[in-house]
Amino acid sequence: MPESQDLTLTLHGLDEFNHAVDAEVFASKFSAFMKGLASADLAANGSRRHKYLVSDLVKNTATAKVHEQLVVTGVAPGSGINYYTTGIGYILSKSPERRLLPDGIIKSAVGLSRDVGKIFKFAELKLGDKPIAIINGDFWTCAVEAQKIKANDNAASANRFTGTAFGSFDGILEMVDMRHGSKKAVLTLTAGGLEIQCDTSVMNPDEDVHPALGHRCIVYGLAYYDGVSALPASVEIRRIDVHKADADLIRWKHFFSTQDESDEEDDWA
Repeated sequence: MPESQDLTLTLHGLDEFNHAVDAEVFASKFSAFMKGLASADLAANGSRRHKYLVSDLVKNTATAKVHEQLVVTGVAPGSGINYYTTGIGYILSKSPERRLLPDGIIKSAVGLSRDVGKIFKFAELKLGDKPIAIINGDFWTCAVEAQKIKANDNAASANRFTGTAFGSFDGILEMVDMRHGSKKAVLTLTAGGLEIQCDTSVMNPDEDVHPALGHRCIVYGLAYYDGVSALPASVEIRRIDVHKADADLIRWKHFFSTQDESDEEDDWA
């Protein structure tokens, strides 16, 4: 893995204090910064793989530069610094990917920008010589918005069901794997077009499964929920009802038939 560049945090003080930064303010912001890097390292690698060393403290300025050092060897590690800066970019751009960020990175962004303009003027993040973010009022707004969205997502996830339940699902059934005795299928839901993985092992392939493939149907079975999504992670199908492509009009035929001419003449004679 290419070696990541140093990441630099610089705080700028308020005008009324001649741009000087209170040491306690710098310490609190640096702490939020480091907690974000730790969270990023964990997310990038599944466990902590790096330490973050202070490679430079610029005299008479509130500037700290940190360097990433690998301390746990193994498979190629992901850079926590790169993960962190990418996450900050998602927050600033209000990208949908911000919902997938670890709580620690979002908390770090909120902590870095809290009270900006009150206890410090603004701050800067740089990766090497490349500016990553200006931590100002706009940054604070984006960070708080991301935190609210994440909190709502977490609350919704906490309320989702985990376990098994019998249910029915409407969609198009397609076989995806018949190898080695596996009878896996996928059901593309009529509502929303999302997919559910299905197991047809208990079904008769010739009588139940094959006639349903490629057709809209309702499948009934044991659904397995993992608590992550509102949809089941998989369904063990126990019954399949295929929708008829056209309504059966045979039994209504006599209502639409017309009388022949001889009948009409008899009626009006």
